[in-house]
Amino acid sequence: MRIGLICHEAFHGGGIQALIREHANRFASAGHTVVLFAPSPDPGIATRLDSAVMLKTIPTSHLPLTSMASFALQVPRALHTLEQNAGPFDIIHSHTYADTFLSKSALRGLRVLGVHHLATSTANSMGVGMVARLTHLSSEYGPAVVLEGLALRRADHLVADSHFTKNDISRKYPRIDRARVTVIYPGAIPLGLEANSESMTRLREKWGLTNDRHILLYVGRLEERKGTSLLLDAFSRIEAKTNAKLVLIGSANGPRYENLARNLGIAGKVIFAGFVDDVTLRTAYGIASVLVHPASLEGFGITVADAIASGIPVAATRVGSIPELVRDGIDGHLAEYGNPIALADAIEKALGMRAVATSRERGVGSRRFTWDRSARATLSLYERLLSNHD
Repeated sequence: MRIGLICHEAFHGGGIQALIREHANRFASAGHTVVLFAPSPDPGIATRLDSAVMLKTIPTSHLPLTSMASFALQVPRALHTLEQNAGPFDIIHSHTYADTFLSKSALRGLRVLGVHHLATSTANSMGVGMVARLTHLSSEYGPAVVLEGLALRRADHLVADSHFTKNDISRKYPRIDRARVTVIYPGAIPLGLEANSESMTRLREKWGLTNDRHILLYVGRLEERKGTSLLLDAFSRIEAKTNAKLVLIGSANGPRYENLARNLGIAGKVIFAGFVDDVTLRTAYGIASVLVHPASLEGFGITVADAIASGIPVAATRVGSIPELVRDGIDGHLAEYGNPIALADAIEKALGMRAVATSRERGVGSRRFTWDRSARATLSLYERLLSNHD
């Protein structure tokens, strides 16, 4: 098969980057021709793509709020030029509506759209009104609210990251046949099991964690949709009695939450690590006692899956797909979103699980979500769609 992958966020970090990289590499190793259409990675960012994956970079605007639009506008020409030179694609798999300006009439291959969560549901989970949705153009609930319905209805098939997202599509867009939506879980990597003791000791020293019994780890953007304020509030209620420190890995809005930590009296117990490289991230999972994930909505949650695969208990909010990943009382503990007391209780319970985690339980966790299984299921879907199309 000739497979074209379109993703504006291919090198932005986070779950979508992991999905694109792991799928593209496995598709290519299975003998398929794979082309990734994406913006150029920032200097110093390693793509970690296999040499067999062709990267077609598309220049994007550096003006505020215009990067995604400039990328989407250039995708059709880049794709058609490549098809003229090397032949048509069998499958065009786009993510986050990056194929907006790729008309159906001009597309020779089948169009597949990856749906991680709906923009409308993201906005609803935050209680954001329509005016705010359309004026916050840099957010997940800005232009995506307008483009979402068009993209979903136009695709030949949709791939949802979870059963929650599939059901959400059916609720919001009842005219879309459920048979056109397939659930394929992303994979996970047991990052914490890959860290070595020497690197963990150095990282503890770097972050001033040498004398701390418990380390709570958060990985993701620092923003309200991810529950950063909720987490700091919950942590402030238990930091003294748990002898724990909280490490926040993620960019954006750091000063805002640093100020909140000071106001809550926990500034000395919170490490704002910012963006970290892959080696540091792996080591951070290795030293973590609990992964905390207090989001208002989640389509899958790769950081959560990575923690489960590593045998790290999870304290998370009971939202979106999280109950599909975290078996309450087995992989961690869940709390209702918006309730800092409940989240604090879930964190304390998860800390109590650390001592009883066994190697057998970690092994089971590492097999629940795998990238090999995810890639095979996606390729099988492509083959089925092409067979039915013929």
